[in-house]
Amino acid sequence: MKRFSTLMWAMTAVALVLMVAPAALAASCCPDEGEGQLAALDYGRSDVRWKMVTENAGVHLTVSSPCGVFDRTYKEGEDPSFDIGELGPDDPNGTYTWQIRIEPVVDPDVKKALMAARLKGDDKIVKELRREGLLPAGPFIQSGQFTVVDGAIVGPGLEEDRGVQGKAAASRVPGDSLGVLDTETVSHITAATTISGDLTVYNSLCVGFDCATSESYGADTIRLKENNLRIHADDTSTISGFPNTDWRLEFNSQNSGGGGYFRVVDASAGRNVMTIEASAPSNSLVVDNGGRVGLGTANPVVELHISNGDTPTLRLEQNTSSGFAAQTWDVAGNETSFFIRDATNGSTLPFRIRPGAASNSLVIDNDDDVGIGTLSPTRRLQVIDTSAPDNTVLEVQNNGPTRIRINNSSNGEVWNFGHQSPSGTGIVISDVGDAVSELLLDTAGNLVIAGDLTANGTNYPSSRTLKENFAPIDNHDVLRRLSHVPVSLWSYKSDTEGRRHVGPVTEDFAAAFDFLKADGKLNTIDLHGIALAAIQGLNQEVAEKEARIEQLEARMNALEAQLKAAPASE
Repeated sequence: MKRFSTLMWAMTAVALVLMVAPAALAASCCPDEGEGQLAALDYGRSDVRWKMVTENAGVHLTVSSPCGVFDRTYKEGEDPSFDIGELGPDDPNGTYTWQIRIEPVVDPDVKKALMAARLKGDDKIVKELRREGLLPAGPFIQSGQFTVVDGAIVGPGLEEDRGVQGKAAASRVPGDSLGVLDTETVSHITAATTISGDLTVYNSLCVGFDCATSESYGADTIRLKENNLRIHADDTSTISGFPNTDWRLEFNSQNSGGGGYFRVVDASAGRNVMTIEASAPSNSLVVDNGGRVGLGTANPVVELHISNGDTPTLRLEQNTSSGFAAQTWDVAGNETSFFIRDATNGSTLPFRIRPGAASNSLVIDNDDDVGIGTLSPTRRLQVIDTSAPDNTVLEVQNNGPTRIRINNSSNGEVWNFGHQSPSGTGIVISDVGDAVSELLLDTAGNLVIAGDLTANGTNYPSSRTLKENFAPIDNHDVLRRLSHVPVSLWSYKSDTEGRRHVGPVTEDFAAAFDFLKADGKLNTIDLHGIALAAIQGLNQEVAEKEARIEQLEARMNALEAQLKAAPASE
């Protein structure tokens, strides 16, 4: 046997609905941004027009249809409209839910103040401006439904009367307790029946004009049965500090052309807090025994689990109700990427992550260091790639000359590193503001610098402290080897201008000085060193020859003196 108090079963139904959607029913500290009469509707056979009656700076219309979602923004002075022919050749029959949201008229100076406060992180300015009457407080939205039958819109001009819908009531027989009122008893009732005391109903209960004498309940304990179904919870609390909000459960619209839905209504404020439309798919909303919420899945595995066959998406829509500019972002993912979409500005995708990306592909550390390929970056930007021994880890590309700028904000010194402008060829390093390029490396490999070239250090050029493995060198041997290296006049094959140069080639130089680097490359430091060693070797040879000459000159002078001193021959 089943027992239910009349009051308790009604309140239990309300409580169950409130527990299913706690987030949707949570109280808001914001001003009234609820629904209001913003426009009068004009229905045609295939179109609907919203004639705006509220001042606005623009209107955003959304229509959810069986064929998809219609989304459009209208400028100030324009009336929104919708034609079912815009949906294409698909069958348009079904329920359509629409919503218009206006952009309030806000003074330009107020908008500037809002933006300045936003940049400073001031979240209190909206409340302050509304309190001063400088920012509208709503309502900003109006919504409703209409139905399309046989390709034509059914307007909401008719409202069903509550009453018996063709069901015979004359044969009803009294029951075991209070019983079921028969036709004769019904005809004598002129006011609501009042029951003083508790009421217990054994078995099941049917309420409504269309309840049959022998209703087949199945597993139903309570059944509401008629053409207009509503449950109203009227809280009559009058003591200060006690809540007295009235709530209503609605089951379908009572207007012709209205939608089929289950709805929770804040009856005191006249707000539709939660709506579940008819024909919603299975598992549209599931809260499991672990508190996990599933949207489109019966088995959520995390706190919020969204399942869909085509790009599950979360939309973040900032409307204009608080005076800020409208902006909509989508966070979504599919088999091609996880991405953030700027739905307001051409649906661009400024952020993407491809499936299969490695761990730590992008890391922002707690000290604001950014790492690519590392969990623990030690620089403001650190890139680590261990995937291959020879791999490009950074590429900068631009539709034109490309440069990187480094700026020392403490002393204002700014340098550019990048392509030569405006030609876009060659690499330039230059002090910004200086008409001279401090360094230019062209595509032929020619290097031009505006100052001196110093090797191996700044404070100690070519310092002994920077070197090791010293060994003596035979300058005479160097000179001998160098004398066998051909020095020619030649041009680079890549130089289209055919400019002439003088010097040895790498192969000859490497062959002559095999004691240098094993790779055989012609290093300018080695070239200068060999030249210096050869000069020293040549200088030694010259000194040795000069000493020999001096010796020969001394001997010759001695011989000349002897000849002069000898007696003349007879």
